[in-house]
Amino acid sequence: MNCSNCGAEIKEGTKLCTICGVAVDLEENIGEQILMQHQQEKQSIESKDTIKKRKFVHKKNWIICIITTITLIVVLECIIFTKFIKVEKIKENIDLGNKYLQEGKDEEAKNYFNKAIHIDNNRVDTYIDIGDYYRELEGTWYEAVQVFSKGYIETKNKDLKKKLYELKEKMSGNTPGNIANGGRVARQGEWIYYSNYAEKLNLFKIKADETDKTRLNNEQSQYINVVDDWIYYVEPDGIYKIHTDGSNRTKLKDANSYKQVVINLIDDNSTTIDGKNYKDLISNSKFSIITLNVVHNKLYYTVDLGLMSDMDPSGIIVSSNIDGTEEKVLCSFNDNIKSSQGEKGVNPAGCMVLGNWIYYYNIYDEVSWPLFRIKTDGTENSWFNEAVIMGMAASDNYIYYINYNVYDMSQSGIYKVSEDLKENVKFKVGDITNIGAINVFRDYIYYSYGNDLYRMKKDGSDKIRLYNAENCPKIFWINVIEDWIYFGADFKSGEHYLFKLKMDEKN
Repeated sequence: MNCSNCGAEIKEGTKLCTICGVAVDLEENIGEQILMQHQQEKQSIESKDTIKKRKFVHKKNWIICIITTITLIVVLECIIFTKFIKVEKIKENIDLGNKYLQEGKDEEAKNYFNKAIHIDNNRVDTYIDIGDYYRELEGTWYEAVQVFSKGYIETKNKDLKKKLYELKEKMSGNTPGNIANGGRVARQGEWIYYSNYAEKLNLFKIKADETDKTRLNNEQSQYINVVDDWIYYVEPDGIYKIHTDGSNRTKLKDANSYKQVVINLIDDNSTTIDGKNYKDLISNSKFSIITLNVVHNKLYYTVDLGLMSDMDPSGIIVSSNIDGTEEKVLCSFNDNIKSSQGEKGVNPAGCMVLGNWIYYYNIYDEVSWPLFRIKTDGTENSWFNEAVIMGMAASDNYIYYINYNVYDMSQSGIYKVSEDLKENVKFKVGDITNIGAINVFRDYIYYSYGNDLYRMKKDGSDKIRLYNAENCPKIFWINVIEDWIYFGADFKSGEHYLFKLKMDEKN
């Protein structure tokens, strides 16, 4: 303790301060001690209260944490259970759809497959399972294409995109756009098959790395389709097939053999052109095959009648098995179809197959070539588009075409129209008189503008010039395969050349 007078430290029990001699005030010191003890007791009580509060808060936090954890577990289990129920429901609908598909009840199958898709239209496995079921049956590959296509549109999944393109290539001997551009090039695996004007349109093959070029025949060859180990193509007098090694060249169809077929279709002996009987004209004309589509083990082709006037019957569209048997005339000049201009006669020219439809030019006169279509089984022959078609291609349920309308040039341009006719889009490409050809492959539209080759996305964006063919008035056909773009042009000298360009290149 301390002296109350001088503040010096004093030992306990001392009565006088050893420094100043003043008597020590014991009562005051005792009071100080009592005060200090009281403060210590108060602090002790406060400490106990604090500890109690801390324990309560800690306990409360633990309770909240436990409740939150239990809630999360319950929610997670609900999500998992809901997902499990959803997956089971999807599987149930897919299984029922497949059951009806195997029984040949296509509409019932489609109904249940659609139910499965609608449960979760972003589930990739649903599209793959349904598409694969359709793919297993030979007659329903087009439905598989539709499922894979819808799945890719909804999910942008790369596996679905790969399945879609692989199946399309397996179904057809060439792409619709290539066939509409003369079918000069086709690809299977590492081999590219092509014909070249500079080499008398003879048929060649070459590896994609530009090695091992091999001549396969010595005849003019167009509309090339490659299926398995065989090449199907058109020579001037008919349809042929040849093995991919160049052996076993076989004639499947003679163009002139259709003369009697056409004569049988003419039911009016008095019908004349310039005073001559149609049947006589046909008997003396030279028939030719002007398109060939090999799709799902069937041949679809147009036979040109060889009559010179645009107002004469121009051709018939025919189908047969891939071996040439079971021939059927699908469309001829005897057919009359309602169009936007009233009932019109059918005068079919070139044709292109997309899925279950054949699209073809219908020649009304020198300046009117609208687009018609007919089912591959010969039913539902109908008007499709009143545009003046000067070139077309097809991809993913859309038809892409050049409209060259001399009556209204403001309507001319490059268009795409959906198969259901609900969407019709015009692209800005400049003076339509300079457009020579159009094709579509994967994600891009390819077209020629004068002697320039252009590419743009299917929505019309990212337009770029890929190539300029100097001293050439116009590029007039384009074929596109994996990695390569082939195109043809006539030069002012009268020579015709085949160009090819790597997809990732431009000049």
